[in-house]
Amino acid sequence: MELKRLPESDGCGSTKHDGKTGAGKSATGNTILGKNVFKVDSSPASVTGQCERQSGEVNGTMVHVVDTPGLFDTARSDEEVKEKIEECVNMSVPGPHAFLLVIRLGVRFTEEERNAVRWIQENFGEDASMYTILLFTCKDQLKGKQVTDSLKMCKELRRLSITLGGGYHSFNNDAKDDPTQVPELLEKIKEMVELNGGEHYTNEMYQKAQRKIREAEERRREEEKRRKEEEERKLKEEVKVEIEKEKEEEKREKVDKKRNLHIALAVTVVCVVVGVIIATAADTTVALALAPLLLVLGVASGITAICLKNGRCGAKTPVSVAV
Repeated sequence: MELKRLPESDGCGSTKHDGKTGAGKSATGNTILGKNVFKVDSSPASVTGQCERQSGEVNGTMVHVVDTPGLFDTARSDEEVKEKIEECVNMSVPGPHAFLLVIRLGVRFTEEERNAVRWIQENFGEDASMYTILLFTCKDQLKGKQVTDSLKMCKELRRLSITLGGGYHSFNNDAKDDPTQVPELLEKIKEMVELNGGEHYTNEMYQKAQRKIREAEERRREEEKRRKEEEERKLKEEVKVEIEKEKEEEKREKVDKKRNLHIALAVTVVCVVVGVIIATAADTTVALALAPLLLVLGVASGITAICLKNGRCGAKTPVSVAV
């Protein structure tokens, strides 16, 4: 019988009532096999750094236990954890009969534990839940209460225990002389295997789950690629519209400049011609005084026309001439 334990952390922590320090998943492996083969530490950090497989005969049944690193070991990246878990899968070929999801009793159901359940389902597929037993440790911290009392207080745990194929079981890893907790666990595993048609979780199921992950990742990348392409397309379209606006504005400026140039030239010609006529033909004082003004205005308009032609005057401001 092959068991794989997929917890989120090691250690039950200290209890202020009796000062004893329990242990988590590695101690659970020792309890199942009835011997100290996995390293146990009271530290809250993950003790198991590598996948480790140990075996032993338990009540006439050969049991193989694969200990995994903590799923949320802060010393490792998500990719490194995933690689280690894959090593554990290869250690249990052709596949484990049960996954044991180890969760501590007497503490809150944390966000990490929620993520652990999600992580298992995402990485091992929906089939994995049918081969999983929720294994509570530190049963002694209940102080005489039943596990069902804890489940009543935590809807998420209760819902989780119902959705898993093997339900739940509880351990007190300090009670080495308890003759019932390990046989009862093995019995639950056998019942779960029977419900699964006598089959164990296979490497093919794992590969199928990983295939789905790769396909989902590929879809995500494709979607990201399409999103970026759409953003680039919109950006190019905006730039194109902006360029068109600038061209249109430039075109209007040229038209305005040409119109203003024509106005300035026309004013120049009119003022000069009228001024010359008045200056040569008129004999009144007013006419003689008006002629120089018209000539000056004509010269000014001519200068304006030259500026417009050379681009030194504002093209957007029409030339206003008062005659």
